[in-house]
Amino acid sequence: MNHKMKGNIGFFVSGGKNVICKELSVTNVANTGRFESGTKRGGLVDGEKAFTHALVACEDISINGESYTENTFI
Repeated sequence: MNHKMKGNIGFFVSGGKNVICKELSVTNVANTGRFESGTKRGGLVDGEKAFTHALVACEDISINGESYTENTFI
């Protein structure tokens, strides 16, 4: 997508509605990527964030009994 890595996501839902997830387990999500920093000093820097769950533009999402109705990054 012609941009630096912004992070890793274990479980991603975009535009979901009335989704029920039971016994969902996402673990050990990490971003170990490295990229050029783009600064005058140069060099490599670590990747950005890592999330187990990301919900974007969703309505009525249930994950293991917890309800979500807006953008959420866990």
